Amino acid sequence: MSGRVVVITGANSGVGFTLAKRLLLDAIKSQSPLTVCLACRNLTRADDAKAQLMSAALQQAQQQGDAQLVDLVTVDVVQVDTSNLQSVATAAEELKKRYAAIDRLVLNAGILPISVSNIRYSALPSYMLDLSASGVSKIFNQDNPTLPNKIPSVFCTNAFGHHCLVELLKGYLTEQSRPCRIIWTSSRAARKEHFLLDDVEHRCGKDPYAASKIICDAASLGWHEFFAENSNVTSYSTCPGLCLSGLTDKVLPAFVWYLILPILYLARLFSVMMTISLDNGSEAAYYLCQCRETEPLDYRSKYVAEGRIGRTVVGKEKIPISSEEASDLITVLNKLASNHLPQISTHS
Repeated sequence: MSGRVVVITGANSGVGFTLAKRLLLDAIKSQSPLTVCLACRNLTRADDAKAQLMSAALQQAQQQGDAQLVDLVTVDVVQVDTSNLQSVATAAEELKKRYAAIDRLVLNAGILPISVSNIRYSALPSYMLDLSASGVSKIFNQDNPTLPNKIPSVFCTNAFGHHCLVELLKGYLTEQSRPCRIIWTSSRAARKEHFLLDDVEHRCGKDPYAASKIICDAASLGWHEFFAENSNVTSYSTCPGLCLSGLTDKVLPAFVWYLILPILYLARLFSVMMTISLDNGSEAAYYLCQCRETEPLDYRSKYVAEGRIGRTVVGKEKIPISSEEASDLITVLNKLASNHLPQISTHS
């Protein structure tokens, strides 16, 4: 069966899972063939997610009066742990073998390791104000242990592992017959102050999550300009806003979030970043997955899910990184990658 192929990292839960579900249900509704590949670290959880997604697809087909419509969609699983560069290399080879082309590559996997609360910000009003500004480092201390390969875990999982995946797939993506759109999951926490080419791993800082997300923004820009020279591969960055997911459960227990839901909805009057639901949080990535290749897009801007009263829209924010800085970042990341993966050359 031919049709579009969408690969999503970290798709067994959260925004990645919700995006996969929305795309599959749309494919059933429009009767368009689609393959969604869940690129996940934990195969057991990925298989559970696959079963849930296919069940939802079957229910949609039955609602439309033809259960056989479910045959239009396929959910595959590929194991990839973006904190493990050898796992990334193995997954890249598997994707090349499995698919003639990848139409959308959604780089969504991520972690936010939280340790203890900062008591100075324990008062709820101050907490909500800082959270709305994505001031995570001001509210909580973040853990950032190094991996066995000596690379900081947040940097590797959120940004570097994804960069290596693109680097290992770039020849394949360039040569395939169909356009590919790479979609990065970033955050409003991403700030220029955390973009340091002499410390891309954020070994000296205190906000590894924000630092990893500005690296995603810059890598998206750098890869777009690299591919623009000789291929139909494009790259864009997105932000889900504040939606309740496994990441937010690391900040506060899930039951606490649901207790303060009324406050979160009230906060939408003042902050568009309060997307709250996973459907809303997936809106920017969903938009970039679904809009046509002919639609004009701005790779220098991050596409942001914005919670409005009664609806969610997709806005844009300029990425505060220059083309020269983005190009330099790709060079720095490839130099680092070449120390761990012989497949990657500093001259590539």
